[in-house]
Amino acid sequence: MERRLEALSRRHRRRVALIGHSRGGHYVRALGHRRPDLVSHGISVGAGLRRMLATSYPTQLAADAARRVTLRTGRARSSRCLTEACDCAFAADFLAPFPEDRVRLTSIYSKGDGVVRWQAALVPYADCVEVTGSHVGLIFNRKTYRAIATALAEPELPQPSGGSRC
Repeated sequence: MERRLEALSRRHRRRVALIGHSRGGHYVRALGHRRPDLVSHGISVGAGLRRMLATSYPTQLAADAARRVTLRTGRARSSRCLTEACDCAFAADFLAPFPEDRVRLTSIYSKGDGVVRWQAALVPYADCVEVTGSHVGLIFNRKTYRAIATALAEPELPQPSGGSRC
């Protein structure tokens, strides 16, 4: 994802707005932290931004099954993969302080999500926008797209002089 972000920024000679649904919202937050020099706006739709695994009980069971398969097949880099204690660079970027002075972040959530615990989408460093709908339904919801359009209409935050990578 970071290489794609770099390529888009280079091609268009400007910072990029990232929009991610569910796990994609986690990437938005992590890349916003890691590369604020390349990200202008981050928009998370239906994702817990406080914790990656702030999900319903059935979703936690599915994640645990995926974790077991990942460990058994040797695809995990660590025995902590797919847990709240994950020690990979992605998890570190996700958990690090968000550069709210450099990147605009919008968290779009629904109390009727059913997969992600909506409370985990509420963070003080984001513009939190409630819409109605189910987790999958959020990506088809006109209220979601209105919130995305409103977020993208906000001007970019200024970058420190030099614009170098943090």
